[in-house]
Amino acid sequence: MGKRKRRNANNRPPSTLYHYTTADGLLSMFRTGHLWATDAGYMNDPHELRYGLDCLAMVAERHARFRRVAAQLRSLIEDVARQKILNGRIYLASFSRDGDLLSQWRAYGANGGGFAIGLSSRVLLATAPEFSGQATRVLQRVVYDKRLQVAQLEQALRKISTRHIAGERARLPLLLWFSDFLMSFKHPSFSEEAEWRLIQFGRLLDRDGNEAASLWPASFRVRGGRIVSYADLDLTGDRGVLAGKLPAVEIVCGPTVHRELGIKVLRELCESMGYRAVIKGSRESRTTADKRPRLLISASATPFVS
Repeated sequence: MGKRKRRNANNRPPSTLYHYTTADGLLSMFRTGHLWATDAGYMNDPHELRYGLDCLAMVAERHARFRRVAAQLRSLIEDVARQKILNGRIYLASFSRDGDLLSQWRAYGANGGGFAIGLSSRVLLATAPEFSGQATRVLQRVVYDKRLQVAQLEQALRKISTRHIAGERARLPLLLWFSDFLMSFKHPSFSEEAEWRLIQFGRLLDRDGNEAASLWPASFRVRGGRIVSYADLDLTGDRGVLAGKLPAVEIVCGPTVHRELGIKVLRELCESMGYRAVIKGSRESRTTADKRPRLLISASATPFVS
C-alpha cells in the first residue's frame, strides 16, 4: 500500500451500495454492525486476481518500448502475481449499485432466498481509521470496459523506465498498481454486476515492497472446509442517529423469499434494533420526536427461475 489519493469524481460511489447476503449474513451484520471482508486470495473466482496482471502483460508486450525487455517484464509480472496471491494482505467486500439483480441473487443471495442490504457509502469509508494521513480503506469502482482498462495500463506503463525492469525497480509500482486498480479490473462479461469493491488494506509497504506497518489484523474462519482469513470491519458510527448501528438505509428481500412474511419479519427486526422501518410503497408517517434512522424495506421485482 502506497500513499492513497482522495477519490476523484469519476470514482465517486453512489450514495447507497448493496451487499447481497444470506439470512444468516443479514442477522450477523445487524446484530454486530460488522462486515467481513475476505482476503483477496480467497475470492470466489481465483482468476479475478490474475485478470488485471494478464491485461498488463498483454499491453506491455504490445508496447514497442518494452519489446526488448518483454521477457523480463513478463517474469516480473508473474512474480508480483505470485507474491500477491501468497503474501498479500488485502481484504475485499463486494457491493453493487443495483439492489435487485438476478445474477447477484443466484451467486450471493442464497439462490434468491437472501437479502440485499443497502448501506451508506459515505459511512463505509467514514468508519475507517487513517494511518499517517493515508487512507486504509477505499471504495473502488470495478472497470469492465476493455478499452478503458488498456488506456489506464498504457498510462501507467509510461511511468516505468525499461532500465528499471532489469533492475527490478519496477516491482513496487507493480505492487501498488495491483492494489490501486488492477484488483478492480474484471472481464467485460461481468459488467451487469455493476460492482464496487470495498478494499481494506492490511499493511503498509516500504519502497522495497516489504511490510513497513500492519494496518489491520487478520481474523480467521472456516469456509468450504478451508481456513480463510478476513478483516472484521466495524461499520458502526459513534455519533448521530446511526451511532452504534449498521449504516443501513434499505433491505431488499430476495425473489424467492415469501413477500408478505419476509417484509413482516424484516420490519419487526428493524424496529427491534432501533430503526424506523418503512415499507416501500406505503404511506410514511413520522412524528417530530422520532429520531430513529429510516430504513426502507422492499421486495425484489426480479422474476426468478431456479
